[in-house]
Amino acid sequence: MSSSFPPPAAAGETDRVYTFVTYLMMGLTPFTGVTWFVAVIMALMRRGTTDAVHRSHLDLILGTALWGFLGAVVGWATIWVLGLGVLILLAVVIWALLRVVMGALLLNERRPVGNPSTFMLPA
Repeated sequence: MSSSFPPPAAAGETDRVYTFVTYLMMGLTPFTGVTWFVAVIMALMRRGTTDAVHRSHLDLILGTALWGFLGAVVGWATIWVLGLGVLILLAVVIWALLRVVMGALLLNERRPVGNPSTFMLPA
């Protein structure tokens, strides 16, 4: 009699899928807002128990969340100055989405993020 259950995934593959889901939550943030909290909690929960490659991606997600939050605060605080805040908010959304997409592409290639703590886009 054969089993209908799939074989268990390797530990690295489980971390990879978890990190992809965390990237997905960050990518949905500009459209929902709530998934930012989910992504931060997911990244913080797994960050200490995963390998170096996936930790670099989770650090990138946490850095994106932190810098994105600070940029959003500055954008909202300056929204009354001739629409400057709207431009700042738009720039923050584009920057965050670029970091999420580029990080997910690196993860798909199973490559670590070079310097996840930097403000710049991952390479």
